[in-house]
Amino acid sequence: MIITGGSKGIGLACAKAFAAEGARVAIISRDPANLRAAQVKLDQCGYSVTVHTQDLASAEGCERAMAILKREIGPLDILLNCAGAAKKYPLNTMVPAHFLEALQAKFTPYLNMQHQALRSFARQRAIFPRQDKAM
Repeated sequence: MIITGGSKGIGLACAKAFAAEGARVAIISRDPANLRAAQVKLDQCGYSVTVHTQDLASAEGCERAMAILKREIGPLDILLNCAGAAKKYPLNTMVPAHFLEALQAKFTPYLNMQHQALRSFARQRAIFPRQDKAM
């Protein structure tokens, strides 16, 4: 599984929880220092995770991250998106452009990674077609 934004907050908590259940976890962060700190915390808990530094704002960055992590942890089975940090502005100074900027910061990385995950799932399904036709 891949967790974007896995170096802090909800993403890190999810990485701990999934690793505790035995999942093979890779975390992505655009900040190498945060990623190293997260890896130390996870190691101290006894969890081995794969870490990767990547800015996910571009489709190319997401494609690169997915290719590298596929080589390191194998085919993707779960994507958990927690990445994307919007700038904070005092409420009384916000203008519509600030909302658009925040949307771009949060939503675009999610879409880019989801696109890569869907492509990965489609390739896997072509290789391992479903046996049950109930759906």
